[in-house]
Amino acid sequence: MKIVRIIVDSKPTLYAIRFSDSEYNELDRNFELWNDQEYLRSFFKEHAGDLRSYSLFHSKEYSTEAAVRKTLSDAENLENKLLDLAEAGDEYQVLQTLFKQLNDMETDLYPLQKSKGKLKYQSWLRIYAIRIDRDLYVMTGGSIKLTKKMQERKHTQVEINKMNRVVEYLRSVNLVNEDEFKRLELGL
Repeated sequence: MKIVRIIVDSKPTLYAIRFSDSEYNELDRNFELWNDQEYLRSFFKEHAGDLRSYSLFHSKEYSTEAAVRKTLSDAENLENKLLDLAEAGDEYQVLQTLFKQLNDMETDLYPLQKSKGKLKYQSWLRIYAIRIDRDLYVMTGGSIKLTKKMQERKHTQVEINKMNRVVEYLRSVNLVNEDEFKRLELGL
């Protein structure tokens, strides 16, 4: 497992995990998939029942091709939003405005908190990260979430497992606050 800095700035803001079994960090891996029309067609065909349920719940029907087009558009918007917030440096435009607690019942914010990021409008794309500080996050993955709970599908359960692994790793190497990430950058 390797931590890859996404934004080159004087202040640590956004990192992504590169798991040892992957040549890409999780930010690049997910946005590559979400821009791959073949992958998306296959995904929506495999999860056709979930897509129908999502369509019924949101009162808008999505064919496989419509779902692919929506995902391509949402992926571009989400990536732009994520990178804009990470690069902004403006105290009111922080990553914390994109990422929310993974557990909707949690109200407090704390280090090593599991978080989800999504667009404000109806989008099934999710990015997952571990919150280190107000505007410091480590991205652990992402998914197309068509069901209410992550535990309902294997591909979203995998994302929960990845977040758990990353939290354990960050604890084990004592990367639990912004100061420790600054030390990481300095190679101390």
